[in-house]
Amino acid sequence: MTFPTRRSLFILLLATILPVIGCEKPHPPLSTIQPPAKIVAEYNEAAARVPRLWARAEVTYKESATGLPFSALGLLALRKSADPTQPADFFLLFREAGTEIGRLGVSTAEGVYYLWFQAGDRKSCRWGRLPLAGAPGVKDMPIDPTHIPAVLAICELPADATTPPFVAQRISFDPCAYVLTYVDRQPITGKFLFKRDMYLRWAENEPRRAFRADLFDANGLAVLTAEMKNYRPVAMEDVDDETPVEMPTDILMRWRKTGGELRLKLSNMTTADKVDPAAYRCRDRLTTEPIDAHLPAVDVKKGTPAQ
Repeated sequence: MTFPTRRSLFILLLATILPVIGCEKPHPPLSTIQPPAKIVAEYNEAAARVPRLWARAEVTYKESATGLPFSALGLLALRKSADPTQPADFFLLFREAGTEIGRLGVSTAEGVYYLWFQAGDRKSCRWGRLPLAGAPGVKDMPIDPTHIPAVLAICELPADATTPPFVAQRISFDPCAYVLTYVDRQPITGKFLFKRDMYLRWAENEPRRAFRADLFDANGLAVLTAEMKNYRPVAMEDVDDETPVEMPTDILMRWRKTGGELRLKLSNMTTADKVDPAAYRCRDRLTTEPIDAHLPAVDVKKGTPAQ
């Protein structure tokens, strides 16, 4: 009888482990890797052609891993700022039997982000001041509305890599992807923080599309992971450049802390200018104290405490 040598046992062990921890297929040639400036420029070229968005939405939400799912039909609308590094106006509203029962979003005119919900005995109203989003000590929201525009994959990334906010690029072999890390200053502290990772497909024969996003807290923990798929074209209306743009229509967001999920299935996406700017306002619905009431005001441009 021939007993296996230590070397053969090691090779057998590797053969068992590698299919689990490695890529499912060989990565593309290293010669195909493109520099960060080109990746960001190509991504922004498409995203910039969508100055606004209107879409139908099927919404499914679970507050926790063991919670009962809630489903509703809704409407998603987004209007970008002239400065792509600044927040966009955004709302996602839910309807039941034709009546609005909830809404989450960002109102730049009022400087707030919010979550409002009212359906029978289930009521919630939480909001914060937009310049303080991400500041230390801000209380948790079940869903942070400032995260959602990023996972639509139609919002531009900062092109200047020398001043915050900026993006840095690294290469992932599993999954095979360009990973663009968004870095910005934290309100109040002014510290540099990694805000999110955006994964773009790295392949020889597939479109370079965003398929995943990880959003981080101040400690670098990925508190939310989004999976984006089923890209479909946006109807290019009321725009100068009608070159087709595609965006994900099936977006699943998972919160690590609670196990909660928010799934959006979008349809009828269009850039038509059909939303009154007043529709993004919501301050009259926000009847509770803000989740950052204990924090001082900040300088909007610097993100540091106002003098």
